[in-house]
Amino acid sequence: MPLTTKGANHILSVLHGRASAFTPPVSYFVGLFQADPGVAGALTSEVSNSDYTRVNLTSICSNASGGWLNNATALVYSVALSNWGTARYLGILDTSTLGQGQMVSYIALPTAVPINVNDQFVLAASHYAFNAL
Repeated sequence: MPLTTKGANHILSVLHGRASAFTPPVSYFVGLFQADPGVAGALTSEVSNSDYTRVNLTSICSNASGGWLNNATALVYSVALSNWGTARYLGILDTSTLGQGQMVSYIALPTAVPINVNDQFVLAASHYAFNAL
């Protein structure tokens, strides 16, 4: 899972004793993106429908082990009440507020996922994985 510039800066600040330059948020959230947000962590392609919300990642992740962090339980979005478009990327953000926040990392989905009315995007347990090695 690639880091955005913001994510890399956070990690480097901590590793080099500049932790005061980075105060982690209480929670991180996962957003669905229709296009590659890139290392800049652009928010412009995030699903923005009124029935869409980011999912709290902090509450579903296990503790890191062996250089890996993954979701201990499923990542479950609400049932779409409108067409959300085609999800192609997941982005990890520092706020639940749509159109706001800083993205720290992102990953392409293995296949594009169209999300239409009455669909529900679910990422099964252990399918979100971040390797720090």
